[in-house]
Amino acid sequence: MKFQPYFPSLIQKFLMLLALITVSALSALFFIERFIVMPKLISQEDNLAGAALDRARTALGNSHQSLAAQARDWAHWDDTYEFVQGERSDYARTNFSREMYEDFEYQLTAFFDSHRSLVWVAGTNPSNDQYGACNNTEGRCDWASSTIKQINHWLPAIGHSQGNIHLLTPMPALVSIAEVLRTDGSGPPKGWVAKVRFIDRSLETSLKQQLGLPVMLTVQPENRRGSDTPAIQRQPEYLWVSGPLSDTDTGPVVHLATRIPRQEFRTQVRVFRYALLWTGVLLVCVIGLVLLLLMRQVLQPLSLFSRFISRNQNPRDRLPYLTDTQVPTSLVKRNDEIGKLARHVKVMLEQQNAQSRELLKLSMQDPLTSLPNRRAFDSRLEQILNSSSLQSLSVLMIDIDHFKLYNDHYGHPAGDACLIRVASCLQETVKGRRVMVARTGGEEFSVLMPGTPESQAEKSAEQLRAAVAALAIPHATSPTASVITLSIGVAFHGAGAGLASRIQLMKQADDALYEAKRKGRNQVVNFRPEHTSEL
Repeated sequence: MKFQPYFPSLIQKFLMLLALITVSALSALFFIERFIVMPKLISQEDNLAGAALDRARTALGNSHQSLAAQARDWAHWDDTYEFVQGERSDYARTNFSREMYEDFEYQLTAFFDSHRSLVWVAGTNPSNDQYGACNNTEGRCDWASSTIKQINHWLPAIGHSQGNIHLLTPMPALVSIAEVLRTDGSGPPKGWVAKVRFIDRSLETSLKQQLGLPVMLTVQPENRRGSDTPAIQRQPEYLWVSGPLSDTDTGPVVHLATRIPRQEFRTQVRVFRYALLWTGVLLVCVIGLVLLLLMRQVLQPLSLFSRFISRNQNPRDRLPYLTDTQVPTSLVKRNDEIGKLARHVKVMLEQQNAQSRELLKLSMQDPLTSLPNRRAFDSRLEQILNSSSLQSLSVLMIDIDHFKLYNDHYGHPAGDACLIRVASCLQETVKGRRVMVARTGGEEFSVLMPGTPESQAEKSAEQLRAAVAALAIPHATSPTASVITLSIGVAFHGAGAGLASRIQLMKQADDALYEAKRKGRNQVVNFRPEHTSEL
């Protein structure tokens, strides 16, 4: 058996090339995700975490600074200066109350003299919310004893200045201490004022309301101060970030921790992976499209063109006055001989259809008033009557009273002008409604009103009659009125009336019009069966 060398077909070559491109593209996307996109997203998430921690630090620092301002305001006051020296016996009574601690964000105020002895303490017990004000830490103020001792311990470190400290025991707290001076800032110093805000659930709730993120606060010893760099811990749903509040140089340290949802990060990763998946799907689709292209470039265009030409040559497959000019776009856009031929055929057919449409327009439109003519009106009426969705239909037949006398008296040019004004008025009066106004005779007009009940049709007819009368077109020879008037007959076809022919409905409208003329013209008459018998 003779060995036959293998030569891959063109389709196989396309398949191998596109498969190689697909693998290369997917590998490149995987590399981009692993080594470019993911590190960048993680870096953005770290920056977001750091910014959130900085906002928490700023909010808590502002709270501590507000506490320091309160301490300074109380310490730099002549009344306080005298009070810590044993004077101003009414100071405590006039300046401390439970309501004051409900209005401010701190819970404890302590006054010390220059010997670090407690002069006065006032505040609310965080365990039971009971208010107490004493000159010692016994009785109602025994709950503040340990806190006062801790503050007293740090007074030497504060010295003759103002400072912030954090307390670890007995309860974590932010403390601001200010030296007692006169209101003008002069001395000598006579003691200290300390303001305390306990780190409790209310403080964490306040920070959460400011930041929109939960904040957890803990106080740790000075030897665990650590670095200011945020510590980040990742979990599937949340990102935990923590760090110290560096608003003191010594003593215990407040550590803040907050939890940030990773929804945005997970969404970005999901979107990128969806893009990766759909890119692969798109590449597979491209392979199929390229294979189809081989067939479309040779056989399918010729077959398509042949079917199009055959369809236009068979009059049974097209309208009698229009030729299908929608040459397939795929043929027109080609830059070869088939495309050139398709474009020439398209231009020829469009010219032919333009002439046909113009002839159709002339055959369906009244040249004087530009309204639809009798042919257009009858065609539309037949179409509505044959519609399966027909609910109701009203037809108005309108005649200009004594128009022959008008023509004889004023002349045909004036008569034409009168017809144009009447037609325009009729059209304007029913503008915006689903109706059709047509000129169906010399001075005769007809109005088609699908979906209109009989009472509404009569009302519309009266509006048309009144609108034309309001034009006040002079008619000196009219026996009816001194201006142009209308007589209108109304015929109605209801949903339960069975099938009606175009001729029957128009005959009823004509009978109603005749009755309007018989009664003296310039009026609207609805068709009734007795009108036919009277005729």
